[in-house]
This record gives sequence, structure tokens and C-alpha cells, in this order.
Amino acid sequence: MKKLIFLLILVCGLLNSICAQSNAPIRLEFESKKDNQDYQFEIGGNSGVLVYYKSHFSGKDSANWVLLQYDTNLTKQKLSNLKLHNLAVPIASCNDSSVIYLLFKQWAAKNIPIRWFVIQYNLSSKKYSVIQLPIDVDDISYIKALDNRLFCVVNDDKYSDFFSVDLRNLQIYRLPSNGQSLKCTHFLEINPLNQMVYAAFQYTDNTKSDFDNAIFLSESDFSFQNASISTFPNYTDCQLNNARCVVTDSNSILLLGSYFFNAEGTNKNYLHTGFYSVPYSNSKFGEMHYYKISSLNSDKSNSDNSDHIQNQDKLFVVGKAYGNGEQFALVAESYNPEYSQYYNTPSMDYSLGYYDRMMPGSTFIGYRFDFSYVTAFDKNGNLLWNNKLPFNNVMTRSLYPKTGVYLDQENNGLIYYNFSNKITSILVHDYDILEPIYTQDLETSYPNDEVEYTQNLQIVQWYKQYFLISGYQYIKNIARDKQKKRFVFSLNKLEYQ
Repeated sequence: MKKLIFLLILVCGLLNSICAQSNAPIRLEFESKKDNQDYQFEIGGNSGVLVYYKSHFSGKDSANWVLLQYDTNLTKQKLSNLKLHNLAVPIASCNDSSVIYLLFKQWAAKNIPIRWFVIQYNLSSKKYSVIQLPIDVDDISYIKALDNRLFCVVNDDKYSDFFSVDLRNLQIYRLPSNGQSLKCTHFLEINPLNQMVYAAFQYTDNTKSDFDNAIFLSESDFSFQNASISTFPNYTDCQLNNARCVVTDSNSILLLGSYFFNAEGTNKNYLHTGFYSVPYSNSKFGEMHYYKISSLNSDKSNSDNSDHIQNQDKLFVVGKAYGNGEQFALVAESYNPEYSQYYNTPSMDYSLGYYDRMMPGSTFIGYRFDFSYVTAFDKNGNLLWNNKLPFNNVMTRSLYPKTGVYLDQENNGLIYYNFSNKITSILVHDYDILEPIYTQDLETSYPNDEVEYTQNLQIVQWYKQYFLISGYQYIKNIARDKQKKRFVFSLNKLEYQ
């Protein structure tokens, strides 16, 4: 039986070094004021994890930030204090092996423009440096880092861009625009094996032609020099909605995403007819594959992708692409908006002879999620298997991906999602279900803990088969203190075993 297991603290005797499991999970708790979400973290592979937060204001224009370094057993290694401007807020973070990068934005104030800087923290040496970035942008969506270079992606309603900063000399390099502005970005992926950067985007086109829906791929070096830009191959009636990327080997990537069969020529990129895959190797696109949702079954013998199968369009949140070197998977979650119905109370004004009839109305209450679809491919984009995990009463007010996939060395696929205070998972191999749906509560620190609610629960793969799950919890424990409740930010370590 393989599943995600909460790891327990090992207690070792001093004389015989015999280790036994205690009842306490490997977990960190940081108490905070109720509903204040002040804590953030970034993983650093098998070198540990860094937790950071603003502790207090230390002057008129400055604030004190605490950097807490922990090892893989969540044992504290070092505490550092850092003074930053009181208008500085964390925007994004990433890691390059044991080096962690924290991107901060200092909001504009009177006579002071927006400033950007990055904290570069080395978990191995336990040292950090603060570097101000000479960039002039209003926002940054996410960052990646490799070899002392910071790669930044801007993707908002007004402006989209890719650029990199060499942190050794603060040189800025941008993706060539070819005189066009970008409408949106889809991904930025770094292949460390061939030192190349791949980026997908769409140009803004005022003519509203087919060019407006085309997705472009850029292949370049770390400085975005000698960039080769080409258009995704596409069938005439298929509109590509998005693009994800996963590195397959030293000179190859696999491009995955969803598409809409747009035979009527209407712009309905919010609908998804199926999934596509296309390999890109040695600077050339391979064959594009399309797979209809209506043809995907959890039984290989029943799969049929022929033209006579009727299209079944759905609303999807498309998540990340995952891979283990042999198989590569895309996650998409189906949902529907949900509304509550109401009727206005009828009224009558006798003096005017006016009668207000009862009129129906509706109020949006959230997005109801149905299934998480996982499609797995080989490096050439051929479908290997597909499966799906049903959501159990999951509704959110905003759209964001919740499902992850872990592909082990035996090509088993652990499909999981977290919601509220629970983790739900299923283990599959190809079209077969090895372990049925399994739901477990998030472990807490003490016996008799009762979780009243959980916020912002997230799970990330940490290193090898280990995971970290984070979130905010409001907990009461009558046995420990009848009066006091605690609101905490927590980190739990889990293992796939």
C-alpha cells in the first residue's frame, strides 16, 4: 500500500541509539493573530526549508524580518534578522538547489519610485545577501533561478514580459519583442541540461485575426540572445487555450495543454474540448496530438479518439505538467459556477394602485469542482494512460489549481489534492487503480487538538518522495487550555511510501 504518510518524530535513546516513533508529527507551528497570514516559506531541496516573516516595525521607515532556516527534519538551524523598508512586501520566491531567492517589492511612496530587490539565501553556508534590482516594472508574476541568474515573468492585464537579471553584474536581458507587445505569457521553462530557456506567449493583435489566438514558442540562451521564435503547430479548427512545458531530455521538451474545437470561428477559449501534446526536439516541432475529453476513459480498451465521437466541452482549470523522465502528465480540473436562487418579496402601494410582482434572481456563491483529469504521455506526446479523481464537495470563490501528481520510479501515479483540513489521494498505474480513494486529516501537534477551520492549505513536493504541506489553522484544545484557542501557520512533513 502506497500513499502519503505523515511522518512522526523519531525519539532516540542515548545509550542504545534505538529509535522509536512518538505520537507527535514532524510539524512546525507559528502562532499568529487570528486570520493574519504573515508567514511564508520556500523549500531548498534536501538542504532544508526557509520560513520568513515580518516580526515588527523597527523605526519610522523600517521593519524587522526574521529568516528561520530548518533542516529536512524541521529542526531549526539558524535564525537571522534583516531590516527592510516598511513598505517592502514579498512577491515571489524560488530555489536553485540549496540557494533560495526571495523577491521583494518596495511600494512607491512620496518621491520614491517602486523598488525591487532579492534576498539570496544559501542554506549550505547559512548566509544571505540583499541585492537591489535595476528593473522598472509594476508587478512580477513569478520567478525562476539558475546559476546566479534570476528569470522574471510579468503577466497582468496591462503588460506582459520575460526578462532575466544576471545577479553578478546586474545586467538585464529581455526577450526580443520584434516590435510587438505581448498579450499574455504561458510559461517559462529552463532546461539546465542544455542551458536553454523556453517561453510560450501570445502577441497582442488589434485585427482580431487567427494571429490573435496563436501561441508562440521562444528558444534562447540564458540571456535571451539568438532567440528562435516559432508558432505552435495547430489544426485549423482547434484553438489552443494554454501551454505547459516539461523537460524530457538534454535537447527536448514536451508541450502540453488544452484546446477548444472552434469550428464556428467563435472566441470561446474558456471552453475546453480536449488536450493536446506536441514534442519539441532539436529546435523542431514534432507531431501534434489531440485527445478529446469525450474519448478519455479510465479503460484503455474503451478509449476512442475518432471523429465520430461527439465533442464534450467543459470548463477547466489547467494546472502544472509533471514528469519522472519516462512519463509526463498534465492536470486539469473541471468545474461549474454555482448560484443560489431567490425571489423578491411582492409589495403593493394601494394609494397608487401599484403592485410589485415577485421577481426571481440569483447570486453567485462559488465554483463547484467535479473531477481532476490526469493525462500521461511519453516523450513523443503519445497518450499512455488517463485517469481522474472526483472532488468531494469542493467549492471555491476563485479559480486556482488544487491537484498534484507524483510519478514514482515504477511509473505509478499518485494523484492528490488538499482542501479544507483534508488530503485526498488515489494511486494508479496506467488505467488500473492500485489504491482506492483515501482521505486523511492534517495532523496537528497535540492530542485532543480540534481544528475549527483551515485556510490556504497547500502541498508541495519537497525532495525525493517527501512533501511539505502548509496552511493556517484555528485550533482549540480543552485538555490543554479551556479558554485559549490558537491560530497557527503550520508545516507538516509527509512521505510517499
